Formats: sequence, structure tokens, C-alpha cells
Amino acid sequence: MPSALEFRCIVCGTKNRCESILSRESGHCSTCGSTVRMRAAIFALSMGLYGRPLDIASFPKRPRFRGVGLSDWDGYAARLRRVLDYRNTRYDRRPALDITAVPERERSRYDFVLSIDVFEHIPPPVGRAFEGAAALLRSGGLLVFSAPYTLDEQTVEHFPHLDTFRLAEHAGVPYLINKRRDGRLEWFDDLVFHGAEGFTLEMRLFARGDIERHLRQAGFGSVTLVDDVPEYGIVYDNACSHTFIARRT
Repeated sequence: MPSALEFRCIVCGTKNRCESILSRESGHCSTCGSTVRMRAAIFALSMGLYGRPLDIASFPKRPRFRGVGLSDWDGYAARLRRVLDYRNTRYDRRPALDITAVPERERSRYDFVLSIDVFEHIPPPVGRAFEGAAALLRSGGLLVFSAPYTLDEQTVEHFPHLDTFRLAEHAGVPYLINKRRDGRLEWFDDLVFHGAEGFTLEMRLFARGDIERHLRQAGFGSVTLVDDVPEYGIVYDNACSHTFIARRT
């Protein structure tokens, strides 16, 4: 791919020119600030709802499509609220939605769920979160999902015995203390935090195959990936951490 790329931002519709090779977190739109990851999410949503790529302002005004976001980026969340019956939620603060324990009133209520780089932060077992995403959706509903992943055989769980834990800090260094179910105490100080509001401690690094397995076990029959779409500024520098489009059976 040439170093310069002209593209139309699928979040805000702005024409851009990027002079460098894009990666998942680069290629910021000159108007809305979207990156490849954000644009891939909206491309997936547009294709899943309408079967064609549309910037958000061009979405048909169809409030009958009801959706929920899990800690979505404000840059597209505010725009989605103008054209869809959509609300954004948080995992660890208000307006809260615990994806691992979906309330009965929320079940089978939505046409789409957006989960962009959330599940790597959810305490184990993470399978509960995939089941929660499926529970939110009506039959045929759409999950747009991303998380950092590798092509390794297995997911790396940073805290495989996590049970009763707390975060603290000593001399400016954050650490985690965990009491395992067998009563033993564990101390971790090699923590990874992602740059965002809320609870951003990385709990795991997914393997792609495990994501696909979790999705199918939770009840998603159709699982595909968003590949490069250069005309909308979606270009990856490797084969990892692409956005999934999953359809509830």
C-alpha cells in the first residue's frame, strides 16, 4: 500500500489524506478524530444494519433499530443517538450495564450491540460477557465486537485465579492483590492499563480462535471480520485485532 491514503471518514463523512501507513490506533480523521478502530466499528454497523457502507449522518432515520453501546467512544456515540434508538452504557459506572449479569428487562431487547475493546477488561470467566451480549440481542441481532488479539493458540489470562481482588498503589506503582478461592494471596505489579476512562486494567490478551469459539458458544451463528477498506480509512498493518461482525441465531 502506498504511504499516502485518501479516504472518506465513515464516522463523520470528512475527506482525509493520510501520509503514513495506518495501524489500528492511527490515521486520525481531521474532523472527528476517529482512528482505524472507530471507523471499522461504524463500517461493521452500517453493513450489518443496511447492507452498505454509510457515514452516520447518511443512516436512514429508522428508530426501530434499537441498540446499546458498551463504553462507546463519544465521537460516534453522539452521532448515533441522532439517527437510531441508541444509548451508551458503562461497565463500572453510571449509566451502568453489567454485561456479565444482564437484567431480565434488558434481554432480547436490542437489534445491535457495540462492544469495542471492552471484553479484555472484564474479570474472568470472560465467557459470561459473550453470553451477556447474546442475551441482549433479539434473534438475528448484530454484535459489532473488537478486542486486541493475537494469532496464538490460546488466550493469555493475566490473572487466571482472580476472585476477591483490589487495586492499590505504592510509590507511584499500581498493583493488584487477589485472594484466590483457596484462600491464598497473590500480588501483581506488572499491570497493563489502556488509555480510557473507567476500569481499564487489561485482564487478558485474547487469541483470535478463542474469540470465535466464545461467540459461537454464546449463540452467534455468523461470524465474519472487517478486512481492509481503504476508501473509508480502514487499513491494518497486521492480521491481528480486526473488528468482528457476529449475528445472533
